[in-house]
Formats: sequence, structure tokens, C-alpha cells
Amino acid sequence: MWEKRLAQSIAKKCVCSGIQQSEPVLCFGFELIITTLVGIGAIFLIAILTGKPWSCVLFLLGFAPLRKYAGGYHATTHSRCHIISTIIFSICLFTSSHLDLPHIGIFIISMFNWIVILIFAPVSARNKPLSSEHILKNRTISIMIASFEAILALEFLILKASNNIIEVFYLGTLSATTSMLVAKIENKLTRR
Repeated sequence: MWEKRLAQSIAKKCVCSGIQQSEPVLCFGFELIITTLVGIGAIFLIAILTGKPWSCVLFLLGFAPLRKYAGGYHATTHSRCHIISTIIFSICLFTSSHLDLPHIGIFIISMFNWIVILIFAPVSARNKPLSSEHILKNRTISIMIASFEAILALEFLILKASNNIIEVFYLGTLSATTSMLVAKIENKLTRR
């Protein structure tokens, strides 16, 4: 794809200019940077076009930390990963625009996330296994994140805070937890 060709071109120029690193390593790094910028850019563009620029930030704040530490589904390429993430964000944005979640709904989402993370986190993707050291670290961090988010949801429930601001955040957390469950199911199916 275009991002791989661009990354190869940049890597080749770096090696020719004397950077002491192998071209494949540089190419991988540049491809990751390019696809990440394009993926986040697409999410931000959708948020701006829909008149909800803060939804991008809130979604990523809900999704990214849990996804990083609790684990989840890994697409086979960086581009597919960012396409899937953009689609998920669009679904969350559409859902938050057309479905007014009650405060109790947000609390239920956070409790669901907390229970699933407590039972399963972290989930290694089959194409990205974790060492036993990383499993313990990621488990601890993901449980702390989910606990913080559950306490925050409880506070929103008690204080009856504005739902519009927090819906995309909690739909982002739900997306991360769903990704984790998809990876768990995929791991079970491929081990058979």
C-alpha cells in the first residue's frame, strides 16, 4: 500500500544519508508512524466534520489506555488496524449522537468493563504475545484503569453529570473491552 512505499522511500533516504540503522527496521517504524498519524487524523477529521471535535479526544482517552494494557484484537496490518479503529470511532460517535444513555447505562458499561478486565486482562493477541513480566504489569495497570473508570462512572451517576460529554468516553472503553473479548475468542478458536 501507499504507506509502505512511502515508509520504504523515507527509510532508504535515511540509510543513504548515513543513519546507522537497518532499512527494514526504519521502514517498519516509519510505516507505524505514518499509519498512526493517518488513523488519528481520520478520527479527528470525522469529529470535526460532525461538529464534535472533543469526541475524538474523549474516545481516545477511553479507548487507548485500556486497549494498550488490557490487550485485544490485533489486525494483520497497521492500515487495517487504523481502518477498524476509525470505523469503531464512527459507530461510537453515531451511537452517542442518536442514543441518550442514562447515567445508569454508563455505570453498567463501566461495571461490565471492570468485570471483564478483572477476569480476562490482559489478553495477548496471537500475533503479539506478552512475556510473563508484561502480563503481570499490564494486568495490574488495566485493573487500575478500569477501577478508576468505574469510580468515575459512579460519581457521574451520583452527581447526574452531563451524559453528552462522557458517553463517547465510555463507548471508547466499551470498544476496548470488546476488542479484548474478540481477541480472547480468536485465541480460543485458533488453539483448537
